Amino acid sequence: MKKASELEKNKTLYEKIEVDNDLKSLIVNYTGNLLKPDDDTVTLEMVMDTLAGQFPELMLAAAEENWVRGYKQGLQDSNLTKNLGVDPTQFGEDFDGTD
Repeated sequence: MKKASELEKNKTLYEKIEVDNDLKSLIVNYTGNLLKPDDDTVTLEMVMDTLAGQFPELMLAAAEENWVRGYKQGLQDSNLTKNLGVDPTQFGEDFDGTD
């Protein structure tokens, strides 16, 4: 099983946000005015940090929904594997074999 420090980071978090609609413009401008980045670049990570501080209910609801969906998918995958009689160790060394 890989440690968290070994996992690849999501590169999208560090890319400049391209503003292509009014809501994005509002959020990017708000974040930029709040954080005042040296190069005037606002990234998704900056927006997420700002939303977490200014609108934590939104971020918490999104995180909870993501967790629940991931957990359900994991259970479905586990049950499918068991029902098909597939040996889960064939999926590689990162699979720890727990349910």
